[in-house]
Amino acid sequence: MRFACMILCAMALCPDATAGDIVSGPITVSVVNVIDGDSFVADALVWPGMRLRYTVRVKGMDTPETRRAGCEAEKQAGLAATRRAETLLRSAPITLIKVEADKYYGRVLADVRIGGGRDMSDIMIDGRYALPYHGGKRIDWCGGGATAARVIDRIVVGATD
Repeated sequence: MRFACMILCAMALCPDATAGDIVSGPITVSVVNVIDGDSFVADALVWPGMRLRYTVRVKGMDTPETRRAGCEAEKQAGLAATRRAETLLRSAPITLIKVEADKYYGRVLADVRIGGGRDMSDIMIDGRYALPYHGGKRIDWCGGGATAARVIDRIVVGATD
């Protein structure tokens, strides 16, 4: 029943939308829960008295895993990235831009803006909590070469270079 209600809400919001369409936004959301460094659960007000809850995957970045980590260093780096994401997502109003369906787990993909328009993926990448990601093969954080190692080293051992 809940799923049917969500589908009806989505259809009402975007009557001409089909798979592959992008809702340009901006859509202001309330953060319910931070799952990891690059995904969170959000509520969007679709009309007075009706909210839609969905998992949002942040476009443009990938952070180390926490639950399916390939090694202990990845898990620790993933936990640090999650803490940073939590701080960002709770620091100011959150807006979603260019929202589209994700192919995995019924979530949506979106550009996420913090406060006055700062891009979350840029902040996370600049802080070396994440690497740029635009689809394709998942980053191998434990054996992914120098770029992945720099992120893990910065977080786990405090390296600055």
